[in-house]
Amino acid sequence: MSTSSSAAQRQPISEASPFPYAEAELASGAATPAGGNPQTAEEQSRTLQAAAFEQGRQAAQQQLRAELESALAKNRQQITGVLQQFAVERQNYYRSVEGEIVQLALASARKILHRETQLDPRALAGIVRVTLEKLEAGTTVHLHVNPKETADWRHYFAC
Repeated sequence: MSTSSSAAQRQPISEASPFPYAEAELASGAATPAGGNPQTAEEQSRTLQAAAFEQGRQAAQQQLRAELESALAKNRQQITGVLQQFAVERQNYYRSVEGEIVQLALASARKILHRETQLDPRALAGIVRVTLEKLEAGTTVHLHVNPKETADWRHYFAC
């Protein structure tokens, strides 16, 4: 047995071919894009630049939208806090002026009638308290907002 093989049994070795990179072929102009029209390197550069610009614009827009939503939520919380604080202060105000209103009513009756009233000051205080509660219940607070945001604010306070 011979270690050498015959020439007829030998197969030719194929040459190594370079790996085709689509971007390299497009940049060199060796291949055509999917549309079938060959593009110059400058056109391809513009296309890639426009795509990158659009991607950056969309990312920035998403980031700004998220920041805006966060700022709006913070502002709405602040406004809600201020409105709640106003409601508490209004209730405290009505309670604090209750005694003064009783004294004013008694003084007015004294001046008009030129005598002391027969009404008990505690009973008058009850009348004043009920009257102030009705006044407070009938008081409405108006919040002025941009007309474009009215629906959003109504929904916010309805929840």
